[in-house]
Amino acid sequence: MRIDFFRGLALYVILVDHIESNPLGKYTLHRFGFSDAAEVFVFLSGVTCGIAYHSILARRGLGGLAAAVIKRAILIYVFYVLSSIATIWFISANADSILHSNLPPNSLVALANNPFFAAWSAILLIEQPPLPGILILHMALTLFAMPAFLLGARHNAKLAIVASGCVWGISQFHGLGHTWSTLFPYFNPLAWQFLFSIGMYFGIQYRADARPLQWATRSKWLLIGAWAIVTLSLLYRLLPV
Repeated sequence: MRIDFFRGLALYVILVDHIESNPLGKYTLHRFGFSDAAEVFVFLSGVTCGIAYHSILARRGLGGLAAAVIKRAILIYVFYVLSSIATIWFISANADSILHSNLPPNSLVALANNPFFAAWSAILLIEQPPLPGILILHMALTLFAMPAFLLGARHNAKLAIVASGCVWGISQFHGLGHTWSTLFPYFNPLAWQFLFSIGMYFGIQYRADARPLQWATRSKWLLIGAWAIVTLSLLYRLLPV
């Protein structure tokens, strides 16, 4: 219930942050640190998947994990298609207002002018509407990052985290984000898989420990590192320099 509460809170914050000139947006997470609610949601999704799918792998083996992963990916895709069609329909229904507004975004103009082509492009994963595209990121994390990390963590969870971090580093310094610009216009999966994997690591540890959360309180370096990140990010935002 704690995970669901904070995931729901993150969704509300994302909604607030996407409403232009919203006064509440002055007091949400992105104004006070390095991250925003999208990072919270992806991290908590990793925690949830670590708890749930680590148990599936332990109970049902690799075949059971594959079946569960495919089922979840199909479910995400179905909701992506439904939300994409709803978004395109809404934009098409308000096409006149969009086309006659001051400097409308090019993506909205394309959707308003040709909604049927836009719908087929979304269904075939050629081009996504602005907001539902994040579900494509979660589908990629489900199909690739989650089973890869679980199988790696079966042998050494810390080494799996290091490998995930190396993939993140490659995505940062070698410009691989441009490779994914069509399928992932907003979120580079090679980068975001690291945050998702960190969440999975904690979820696996929580599930594997006979006394949940005591392992976290014993690891003082985790608390020190967390407070250091929070403090430094707050100072980065507030100090004039």
